[in-house]
Amino acid sequence: MKKLALGLITFMMIVSSCSKEDALNQDTILLKKYTSTMANGQIFTNTITYNENKIVDLTQQETGNKWVYTYTGNLITKVNVYNDIGTLTWTINYFYNNDNLVTIETVGSLAPTIIGRATYTHNSDSTINVVYSEVDSITNQETIRSWFSKYYFANGNLVKKESTDNNGSLYTGKNTY
Repeated sequence: MKKLALGLITFMMIVSSCSKEDALNQDTILLKKYTSTMANGQIFTNTITYNENKIVDLTQQETGNKWVYTYTGNLITKVNVYNDIGTLTWTINYFYNNDNLVTIETVGSLAPTIIGRATYTHNSDSTINVVYSEVDSITNQETIRSWFSKYYFANGNLVKKESTDNNGSLYTGKNTY
C-alpha cells in the first residue's frame, strides 16, 4: 500500500506542478484514465473526474479506493483517501512556497500523525529533486528512505523521471498515460 501511496503522491506532484497561469482552453486534453504497472507486474487502472480543469476525485478500479481533492485557489492543498467502503484511510497535505510545491505529507487516519514526507527542491535548470522520508509516529523522527527522484520538464510538461537508491542503482517502473 505504501508503494501505491507513493506512486499517487508522485502523480499528485505532477498534477500540482502546473502554475496557476495555466489556463484550460479548447485544445486542452485532460487525463481521464491511466494505468500504473508496479515492479511486481500488478496493474492499477485509475479514473479521474474533473470540475472544469480541477480534479474532483480519482478512483482506482481494482481496489475501489478513492482520492478526493481540496483546493486553495488553483493549488491542490489536501487529498483525502478513502477505502472501498468509504472509510478515510489517510490524508495527503500539500505545502507551497510561491506556488512551488515544497512538501507533501501523508497523515494516517487512525493516529493522525505524519507517516510519510516528500520534500521537493526546484532547481534552476527546471528540474525538481525529490527526497522521500518516513516519520516515526511515536518519536516524530524522520528517516530518509533509500531512494530519490528527479523530474525533468519541457514546455511545462513532465518528460522524464529518474529514481535512484543510495547505491546509485536505477529503479525501474512504468506509467502509461
